[in-house]
Amino acid sequence: MLRLIDYHAAPLLNFDLPLNADRMALVPGDYAKVVFQRDAERSECIWVKVEELLDTGKYRGTLANDPIVVNMRYGDTVVFDWFNVIAIDMRN
Repeated sequence: MLRLIDYHAAPLLNFDLPLNADRMALVPGDYAKVVFQRDAERSECIWVKVEELLDTGKYRGTLANDPIVVNMRYGDTVVFDWFNVIAIDMRN
């Protein structure tokens, strides 16, 4: 099963995360790069187009590129939290 990675809690990062306030302020039409972990050794960064902010505070979106490592495809729907986001492209 795929697992979303919580990079907010990760102790060591090799890149700068966007500001938490920006990761929490995504709106439909924005893009979020989310990391999906397939197993202990394989994960993949995938751009997700934000479609909706859910009542739970999570985002619902669709994959904006074709994954290679994880068994998903362009257009698949995913639900993720702000802390799963490692990069953003705010279109609005």
